[in-house]
Amino acid sequence: MCEVGCRVLVDGRYFARVLYVGTVDGKQGVWYGIDWEDWIGKGKHNGTFEGRSYFKAKHDTSGSFVRKERLYFGQSFMQAVFQQYIKPFFKDDESVKLATTINQTDDSHLDENDEISYDFLGKHFESHMRQLNDIERIDLSNQYINSFSQSVITSDIHDSLQSMHELDIRKNLLNNWSEIWLILIRFRSQITIFNCSNCRLDLTSTDEKFERIEELMLIDQDNDWYAFEPVLVSFPGLKRLYLDLNRITYLTENVEQLLSNLRVLSLSGNKITEWEHVNYLGKLQHLEEIGLNDCYIKDIQIPIKISTQSSANHEKSSLFPSLKYLYLSNNLLSTWTSINELNKLPQLISLSVLRNPIYDSNLNGITIESSKQYIIARLDTLKYLNRAIIPSDERRGAEIDYMKKYSTDYFQNNEQFHIEHPRYQKLIQKYGAPDPPMSSKHQSLADKPGLCIKSQLLTLTFLYENDQKERKVPGAMTIAKLKAFIKRLYPQLNGGETNLRLKACTKETDLKHQEILEHDYRELTFYALDNGHTILIEKI
Repeated sequence: MCEVGCRVLVDGRYFARVLYVGTVDGKQGVWYGIDWEDWIGKGKHNGTFEGRSYFKAKHDTSGSFVRKERLYFGQSFMQAVFQQYIKPFFKDDESVKLATTINQTDDSHLDENDEISYDFLGKHFESHMRQLNDIERIDLSNQYINSFSQSVITSDIHDSLQSMHELDIRKNLLNNWSEIWLILIRFRSQITIFNCSNCRLDLTSTDEKFERIEELMLIDQDNDWYAFEPVLVSFPGLKRLYLDLNRITYLTENVEQLLSNLRVLSLSGNKITEWEHVNYLGKLQHLEEIGLNDCYIKDIQIPIKISTQSSANHEKSSLFPSLKYLYLSNNLLSTWTSINELNKLPQLISLSVLRNPIYDSNLNGITIESSKQYIIARLDTLKYLNRAIIPSDERRGAEIDYMKKYSTDYFQNNEQFHIEHPRYQKLIQKYGAPDPPMSSKHQSLADKPGLCIKSQLLTLTFLYENDQKERKVPGAMTIAKLKAFIKRLYPQLNGGETNLRLKACTKETDLKHQEILEHDYRELTFYALDNGHTILIEKI
């Protein structure tokens, strides 16, 4: 019979905790008072019914009374192994016999020193037990395990799991971590990956250490960081930790001591609104990947040690020394200042920032594609944006477009510009300074962007190997964009990271007067190209 406090499955779908078993005034029979875990739209009261208090639910409308027939109380660890890995190999009549034997020897019927032996089940069963020795990953998710009693753990069925190094018990009906510690102690020398997600457990600590466990998944356990700390102490060898969809709103300086060996940490779906808590993770010397999707983060500030010889905006931070992958989609990032801060991460190669206000054209006045280009231009080490590779030509074009976009602001030469565009000076070193803007009184109609486009088109002949093509291109096109145009013109040049060298001459055979178009930032008019010029294309 279910005890008060146990977790159950209601109607085969929903989790709840039993807080009362007994009669209800005005109702016949025995009723179970439950507190729904996912309570919205299901509960009716807080445990008080028609003026009498039977139990105390977590929320005003998360409590209900139900009949026993609607409840499933789960099964033992051994029963779950049987259902997943043994029963499918037997005929129906054999499986019924085996199931009966399993149930009769379950922990609820065993004395303290009883063990389950193959003798009860026969040689056919024994052969399948031996097959368990070869299974490395035991998946008992959705099997609704409710116990790991000591007598069951020492049984033959558990001793057969010799090769198991990964154990998945998601969506179980366990009440607290005392049962978890039992199974981890039993398989201390084997388990390296453990998944106990999607459940509600009362967390308890232990003095035991499980150095071999490298990956731990505690997703959707409805706990905060304070509750997780005493559990994490027992896993000093952790390299990958997943705490998504919990109630974590803050982190503490203890993470450096608790998670010193960590490589991957996922905290998506927690309301960690302040980046200062994320900075505590910056002291983890081996941390390579952080998941912070759906965390309501509004801005980013990464402190650095300011040297006396250079501006802080040009420095890399000493925090996050190994961080390569950062996932920040579905947050509230709206300013380019936050993107600039990410350029302080010395090893960052992959960033995801989808569905942030930074992509909102109504907010920043630029298209989604332009936002993408400006992110690439501001982050010098980035190789992947939103999980898509950044080809070298795309980076070159993004950086050049970025320089052109803000060239007028650059020539105003004010200190605020260098704060808002800390990488601009390095881009000048890479591509050269942009041309100074002309004064309005000397600017002709033809020089104004968007006007007299027809007169600005150049008719050029392109030659790659023996393939000659004539096309019209804008004189204001940069060399970088011309290279991208050529790759579309000659598809055989469009594979991989192909680099091109372009030379211009008045005639194909005029080899003495070829001019290398080497500066990607410059426009075609800078090289005095005119109608009839030939562009010689070389693949390097």
